[in-house]
Amino acid sequence: MKMKITILEDSVIESERLKNGIRKYGQQYDWDIEIDEYESGEEYFSKNSEGTTIQASAFFLDIQMGQMNGIEVAKRLRESGYQGIIVFLTAFREYVFRGYEVRALNYLLKPVKENTLFLCLDEIAKELSMKCYTNVVTVVANKI
Repeated sequence: MKMKITILEDSVIESERLKNGIRKYGQQYDWDIEIDEYESGEEYFSKNSEGTTIQASAFFLDIQMGQMNGIEVAKRLRESGYQGIIVFLTAFREYVFRGYEVRALNYLLKPVKENTLFLCLDEIAKELSMKCYTNVVTVVANKI
């Protein structure tokens, strides 16, 4: 399976932990995983102009970062038409319900444990494989 994951995380330690876990998962299942990373929403949107097609299979968004928090980034992604997967990362439990506003798939507490990340990646893989079949329509004609 091919997957492109975009990480927005302002902590270098957390970003490295996440990337290493994702790569390990990809090697375990022989997936081709491309990872893009940014330290803030501002950096992401400055390098990815609005109106362009978002190529990420999934976004991992830190809640607390820069001037634009992860919830605001997710809202902006959804407003621009992104229908893909969003996973939030944070050390603050009080934000968990805000993720429903933007149809987040999951909410991971930092520091993210490898087994928790792997379960989340299993969920992502399942979602992506289901989307492969959403455009298939079977029409059965009535017999005369």
